[in-house]
Formats: sequence, C-alpha cells, structure tokens
Amino acid sequence: MPKTSRIALLALALCGCVEDREQARQEATQKPVEVALDPEALLQKGAVKRIQEALASNDFREEWKEGVLDGATSAALRRAQKAHRLPATGVPDARTMEALGLAPGDVFERLK
Repeated sequence: MPKTSRIALLALALCGCVEDREQARQEATQKPVEVALDPEALLQKGAVKRIQEALASNDFREEWKEGVLDGATSAALRRAQKAHRLPATGVPDARTMEALGLAPGDVFERLK
C-alpha cells in the first residue's frame, strides 16, 4: 500500500472518522471516478479543420460541417482508425493524427 494511503488510513482511524481499518482500506482503494472529457477542449484552434483536410486527403471524406467535430467527422475518424488498425473511437488521438500525417503537437493543446 502506498505511503500516502497508509497515512490517510491512520489519520482516519485516529480522528474516529472511520470505525474500523477494513472500512478505511476499502474507502482508500475505491476506484477513481471517470470524467468524460470533450475532445475539442484538447484541440488547438483550427485543429478540426486540419484534421478534416488530412482525412479528405487520405480518402476518408464525409459530408461534415467544416471546422466542427461532428458526427460525420467522427465517422471518418473511425474509418481511418479501422484502416490503420487503431481503436475505432471516432475521437482524435495522437496515433490517429500520426497515421493521417499530422504531428500531434500541431493539433493538440499542450497541457500545463
């Protein structure tokens, strides 16, 4: 068990917040909550248009709305991902961008 978890368990036991150690252990090891993230929030301005252009130049053209990560763009991404034997999520990711000839650093915002 990591040191921080042991410290948290000890603190809970000492303050009486948790009646027994087993309950404290269970609470400390619960699965983290998954958070849905909007893929566009991670993209640079104009990135969707660049992705669509790369999809079109690689013969994955759909009737999408230019510059919008819409259903048609996601469908084209899924087709490209399948063609390159990548997980077909329909969401832009680094491996898909590389397969389309785009540098991930030119598409995704840098996290600080």
